[in-house]
Amino acid sequence: MQKLSPESPLFVLLIIISFLVVTLSTWLSSKPFILKPFGLNDIIQLLTLQLFISLLLERSLEVFITTWRGPFVEQLDISIQQEKALMSEKIRLMEVQQKQFPSLESNQVSGLPPEGMSLEEQIIQNFTQNLLLYHNLPLNLMF
Repeated sequence: MQKLSPESPLFVLLIIISFLVVTLSTWLSSKPFILKPFGLNDIIQLLTLQLFISLLLERSLEVFITTWRGPFVEQLDISIQQEKALMSEKIRLMEVQQKQFPSLESNQVSGLPPEGMSLEEQIIQNFTQNLLLYHNLPLNLMF
């Protein structure tokens, strides 16, 4: 099958034939163009049917897509609820740990060392904080 492009001679020939058919049919008819006056009521009458059909199609498409995607959406809702529950539990545990160790400063919890601390002191402090947070051991039992 040949592709039809605007540069092809077949395309030009089809344009010429369609132009001749339209012009000859209007030239040979007794009353080529009859223009009727129309008002707002005529416009509303023409558009009402099209609006009704488009609303009906839109609603039926929405119902079809909702039933088609139903199980997948329910699975996503369940996984979102589970993730929210996990996040709230993690936040609650972090608040409990911060209440258990009120001596920790905010910069230590965020992972930023205090100013003027050497690298060895930072490593020791991070190690002891991890032991305290994860094992809930008091500081005097470690040494």
